[in-house]
Amino acid sequence: MRGNARVTGGTLGPLTLDTADLAVHAARERIVIDRAEMTTPELSATAAGSLGLFAAEPIDLQVHAATNHLAQLVYDASRRRVPITGSFESTLSVGGTYRAPTLAAGFDATSVLAYGIPITSLFGEVRLRGHELCFPMPA
Repeated sequence: MRGNARVTGGTLGPLTLDTADLAVHAARERIVIDRAEMTTPELSATAAGSLGLFAAEPIDLQVHAATNHLAQLVYDASRRRVPITGSFESTLSVGGTYRAPTLAAGFDATSVLAYGIPITSLFGEVRLRGHELCFPMPA
């Protein structure tokens, strides 16, 4: 089984979509995301990977997102204002299972002005396993 979908001018929760494209296929007991792309006025994102059909099946997803309008994106999603500008990118890997997901996100930002503090370059990584949030330190 294969499927394709395209949305132009829709919404995804609180976000206004410019476009969204999705191409998937079924492979045994998994859904494979061949291509997923989304653009909003504040965000562009892509995703690929696979999902099991049952709660104990593994998740293997990778998402890449970029924005030059983080403050507006945060406001659109949460109705909270944050004084931050700059160029932001993040890659998120989702693993584990539905019952016990794991998340690892790397982020990179340039020309940031956060709460009045200028930051030329900002980068790091965040990991979530169960209820444990980790900020790995470089060796």
